[in-house]
Amino acid sequence: MPITPHSSARSPIVNCQLSIVNFLPLPLAVGLFFGVFYKYHLFYQEQMQLFQNTGEYFCRRLAHPGGLAAYLGEYLTQFFYSATLGTLVLVLLALVLQGFVVAITHTLTRKSVYTLLTALPSLAFFILFCNENVLLSGIVALILSAAAASAGLRIKTSQLRMVFYLLMIPVLYWLAGSSVLLFALTVIPAEWLRAKKSGRKSTPPYALTATGLFLLLLSPLCAKVVLPNYPWERFLLAGNYYRYVSDYTYIFYALFVGTATVPLLIRLLSDVHAKKKRLWLIAMQFIVLAGICTAGVRRTADWGKEEIMHYDYLSRTENWNALIALGQTTNPDNPLTVPLHNLALELTGNLPEHAFGYFQKGGEGLLPTFRKEYINAVVTGDIYYKLGMINAAQYFAFEAMELIPDYRKSVRCIKRLAETNLINANYRVAEKYLRLLQNTLFYKQWATETLHLTSDEERINAHPVWGVLRKYRPQESFLFYEKDKTPMLESVARQEPTNRPAYDYLLMYTLLQKDLQRFYTYYRESNTVPEGTTKVPRAYREALAYVWSLTNFDPARRPPGVDREILDKLEQYRQVYIAYDNSEPMLRTSFGNTYWYYFHFR
Repeated sequence: MPITPHSSARSPIVNCQLSIVNFLPLPLAVGLFFGVFYKYHLFYQEQMQLFQNTGEYFCRRLAHPGGLAAYLGEYLTQFFYSATLGTLVLVLLALVLQGFVVAITHTLTRKSVYTLLTALPSLAFFILFCNENVLLSGIVALILSAAAASAGLRIKTSQLRMVFYLLMIPVLYWLAGSSVLLFALTVIPAEWLRAKKSGRKSTPPYALTATGLFLLLLSPLCAKVVLPNYPWERFLLAGNYYRYVSDYTYIFYALFVGTATVPLLIRLLSDVHAKKKRLWLIAMQFIVLAGICTAGVRRTADWGKEEIMHYDYLSRTENWNALIALGQTTNPDNPLTVPLHNLALELTGNLPEHAFGYFQKGGEGLLPTFRKEYINAVVTGDIYYKLGMINAAQYFAFEAMELIPDYRKSVRCIKRLAETNLINANYRVAEKYLRLLQNTLFYKQWATETLHLTSDEERINAHPVWGVLRKYRPQESFLFYEKDKTPMLESVARQEPTNRPAYDYLLMYTLLQKDLQRFYTYYRESNTVPEGTTKVPRAYREALAYVWSLTNFDPARRPPGVDREILDKLEQYRQVYIAYDNSEPMLRTSFGNTYWYYFHFR
């Protein structure tokens, strides 16, 4: 028999277990936070996997402990492609988990005044989920274990319940992973309470406890026999709840134990029937939950990373004007946000005109040095791709996938590899990647349409993006040298005079490196000037004026494009620079957006 208190007459407020007051705060909190304030976190998660809608992929996932939770988690993560769909998935998962916690609680006690507390497990998971390496499989595993516990507690026959419990422990371990701990810590105490309520001094609770604990220990041992090459830690925290397979976080054990504790805690709390006291208790619970959410999010949310993900998303979707607008409000100064902002300026034709109106520091602001981080590799590869350096972009796509901590493939990188191979005319290789994308949910149509191009050379040459990049791509080999990227930029710019991005990056790179000699040399070479270039951009004029000033303004060496306005401003800058020993603060106010200020103080 389910464990329930004695029935009593209750007002409508007392019986509103499914009231808006109890169930509205959770979806509002999750939906508002991840749908508005932290949505780029979802886009980042989506690109870190390559889910395949195939039976073979399903079998591969189920071949490991926690495989079903991992599979379902990856399937749902696909919907992070859209912020709206992704947020809806999170809200539904949060409500489903709360619903099962409520169902478990009602088998132990019916105290509707404490229903808000059943949202604690969902909130706890989503506080952890602010870490970009926590995976959706964690809450899926919680739901699977809570659902199994709720179903088991409703079985009326004692012997049948015991058989169900003992069978489900190894089954849940294999399907949901370590969250089976939640199942065991829910059903075992419930059986003790059931025996205590019935007044029977029977052995089943003792037998269930001993056998259940034995099966909890035996399940990882058996899994190790089946998969002998896996390290022990992978069996102790089975389920792929965290992206770093070599950095095991045991906080999930606390989450499983805490979820099992919530129904027991509610059972221990005294019930309240007076309407005013009940409203006061509900208000206090709401305040406590809000405090937990605020403190938890402040501890786990990384707004610096969210800003990088925001920039990266706008770059990935080629929303360059929005990216520039974002830069005007956030003033990018990060090793990844600065290059993305500069790329947006270049692709809208504004880099040499407005570059020094923003924070700049060295050539890293154009082409970041490779670091062993996924986001660094994809951002850097995207920049090389836009410059027409297709092989470099392909290299960084491979490197990015190798840097994914849980050894997954990346749908974003696979798409880029398909594009680079199309441009390089490696059609068979491109087809291989496109067929992988055909097994996805949101990239299938693009892959199918692109497959038709692999046998049509003329359409690729006429493509507005791939055709242009095919013309830009280097035809000769060059040395890829991280410490000085000038030679490779020179090679690309000289090869194709119409490649305006490569031309600007060559000149701006020398300026950011404060290499005025090479800047002046490259600028004077007429074959590097793109067709259609008319007015000399501001950064070039300021640099040319400064170079000319080093010759004492020799009339014979006056570079073209340097106007009187620039020369007058340079003279004002020079007077302040010479007159004061500590001129930087004064120059920053009036000349902080000039190349001269950058040259002397950055």
